[in-house]
Amino acid sequence: MKIGAKLMISYLFVLIVGFALSAFLAYISVNIQFTEKTKQELKISADQIANTINNSTAKELEESSYSETAIRWSYLRLVNKLSDGIVVIIGAENSILYSNDDMFYTGGQFNIENAELEYGGTTEVDWQSKSYMITKRRLKLTGLDSFNGSMYFLISMAEVNAVSNQVFVSFLPGLVISLAIALIIALLMTRSFAWPIRRLSGYASSIVPNKKTKMPVINASAEIKELANVLDGMSVRLNEFYDLQNKSLQNLSHELKSPLMSIQGYAEGIRDGVIDNEKDRDNSLKIIVDETQRLKIMVEQLILIGRMQAHEMPNLTRASLANIVEDAVSSVGGLAIKNSVTINIKKQDVFLYADIEKLEMAIINLLSNCITYAKKSVHIEVYKKQDAAYVKIYDDGDGFSNTDKEHMFERFYKGKKGGTGLGLNIAKMIAESHGGKIEANNNDDGGACFTVCLPI
Repeated sequence: MKIGAKLMISYLFVLIVGFALSAFLAYISVNIQFTEKTKQELKISADQIANTINNSTAKELEESSYSETAIRWSYLRLVNKLSDGIVVIIGAENSILYSNDDMFYTGGQFNIENAELEYGGTTEVDWQSKSYMITKRRLKLTGLDSFNGSMYFLISMAEVNAVSNQVFVSFLPGLVISLAIALIIALLMTRSFAWPIRRLSGYASSIVPNKKTKMPVINASAEIKELANVLDGMSVRLNEFYDLQNKSLQNLSHELKSPLMSIQGYAEGIRDGVIDNEKDRDNSLKIIVDETQRLKIMVEQLILIGRMQAHEMPNLTRASLANIVEDAVSSVGGLAIKNSVTINIKKQDVFLYADIEKLEMAIINLLSNCITYAKKSVHIEVYKKQDAAYVKIYDDGDGFSNTDKEHMFERFYKGKKGGTGLGLNIAKMIAESHGGKIEANNNDDGGACFTVCLPI
């Protein structure tokens, strides 16, 4: 399912739930408000009716029929005009003296359950499967002290609920319109969110090596723009990597071609008898062996580069950095003797976790470079500073040129006396695989200086 559809479904679910919850809360709120309003109106109407009855005089009553009716019919019509609710007037022993509703007939008993409440109080009661709001008032007729009755005033909750339902129904069109507007806004927001993602997806699909793809203009949130910048950077790095691979293949072809042609030429000369002098033949065989050894070293270095580019995890063990450096110095001893270069070591006992074989190879490559360009001596310092171990290797040669500084760690870059052009690149990759780094600078008094920094 596409992200736009997922977002739309999510928005729709949230809106429907929100709409249902809002409608439910609105219905409850309207009901509560109407119930409270009904209580207030019930009290006001009951007080008005009770006051009207209590202010009646004895002359207005038919004393001969008091025990049966208590109030003249002309007055009862006035009571009917005062309210649309149900009025029940009771005398002694809860006998009904008057009611304007047929449910409560004159002479009957007023026995609604839970209707026993204090004068002036209000409550809800059930009567004959119907719900009523009821309030109670005392009746004390002026001029007739012997009359001491009560009045109950009832309003059907069904009528109240009907009115509140009508009010709620009147709100529904507004809620539905709000829902429709929210859906339209959600649709527009979904499209505005999904559209730049679709454009980025199309851009990502068009990224191919050796071809610069133009980043589309994205007007979106900061996060989407950040994603666009990441994709654009990835495209640039991909093209840089492709260019580097092409350059590496070209350099590799050149580096392999030279020794292979040399081997082929001397081998054919020996085979065809062109080189028939024993001394020349021995010299030719020596060149073939040297070039073969050079090819072997290059292939091994390329294999190592391939393994490190595949992010092969180093085999870390706790080791003495000083011992690793001493082993590396022993490995390049022959080269130092050949070039008449002395190696001086100043070391501290520093321990770290390292891939001993690879780290020794990195130091050998750096040492070999310094020995090749040194005039008389190469110096090595092993020390600890804060939470890092350092190996500093420097010589008394002419130092790095500006071009060397810029390209020395690039694959197949060779200086004036360079070999395969892979040694410094491998050293840098090994240091980085250990979480460290290599810096290359010139000493103040001349000569090249490599500083290897490794975490302890």
